[in-house]
Amino acid sequence: MPGTLSGLEFCTVNTDKLTDNQIALIHDCFENNYKHANHKYFDGSLKALRKISMALDTDRLVGFSLAGSLSVSIPRMEKEQLVMLGGIGCIDPHYRRLGLFSRLANLAGGERESVLDGAERILACARVAHPASFRALRRLPGVIPNEAVPLSKWHLEVGAAIAELYGVQLKPGTMIVQGDGTPIGYPNIELDVSDVEWRVFASVDRNRGDSLLGIAWAPTPPEGW
Repeated sequence: MPGTLSGLEFCTVNTDKLTDNQIALIHDCFENNYKHANHKYFDGSLKALRKISMALDTDRLVGFSLAGSLSVSIPRMEKEQLVMLGGIGCIDPHYRRLGLFSRLANLAGGERESVLDGAERILACARVAHPASFRALRRLPGVIPNEAVPLSKWHLEVGAAIAELYGVQLKPGTMIVQGDGTPIGYPNIELDVSDVEWRVFASVDRNRGDSLLGIAWAPTPPEGW
């Protein structure tokens, strides 16, 4: 019943294995979570990220989360680094504030339990269009963008490498993802966000579909970061 997670069915699949019916349900959930939902943008996310977790109430999709992970070469690092790519997540209004978002995000990134074994550190990344979505990264060490830390050449080099993984381009000298002139969408939920949280989004034109590429290291950034 709405208002509880009891009885929900959970599954995690590769995005390239989604059926037409599953894709339709996912797009419907996205549409219900955003005003002016940009489905072209969302299709790009499905192609860029390889895992999606879903929660279903019988045949109704009530939430999903996109994520990906891979080991790649990162500028100025001697060996390949584990990169976690965070993606969009949507929750049915009746199932919000129940911990479903976190549960789905953990399921989508379920590979991390095995791939993190023996990893010196990970590079956690997310492409976000709202300060509330940036909160998890803000808590991690070495997070950029950060108004207290000017972007260095190394920051920008790594940002460009991560943008390529997402299949997007950054505005020169920034961590702002260039939009295509159309909004990604606006959350249909009121979110309490402080002025401080909005500051790093000051130059992000959400009406043109801009977003912010956030990256941070865990548990600690490499020397010189």
